[in-house]
Amino acid sequence: MRWLNFILICCSAVAQGPPDSVYGVYTKHTGDSVRVGKLADGKVSVSCRLIFGAGQTCELEGQAVWKDNLLTLRADGLEDSKPCVLELRFAGGKVTLKDTGNNCRPVYCGTRGTFEGVVLAKSVARKKQPVKPPAKVVGKN
Repeated sequence: MRWLNFILICCSAVAQGPPDSVYGVYTKHTGDSVRVGKLADGKVSVSCRLIFGAGQTCELEGQAVWKDNLLTLRADGLEDSKPCVLELRFAGGKVTLKDTGNNCRPVYCGTRGTFEGVVLAKSVARKKQPVKPPAKVVGKN
């Protein structure tokens, strides 16, 4: 019976996804954004769009895996033996990107772009203010 409990505990820990606080949109005033979404099948979607000088960008999207307190997005690299591995670390309401092996940049970024070391803060949803009706004009025909 102890082994069964041990196996159940281990399997449930492996199957856990990221905490709900990870999901959302992370932005910078420059227009940079990273979107982290929950898919219907329990998987995680990541969409990155970073803007640099002279209109250069980095763009990458796909499904990521949550493990060891970070999301890892894998994509094609220039060579099969050198895939793009983008890590997303979350702390203090921010996401930090790491281009492991620098294999994402040559495929998904323009000349002046990079994923490495980019830090974006989580956007806070603003409360919508009720719209005031227009003022009535009294005494005019």
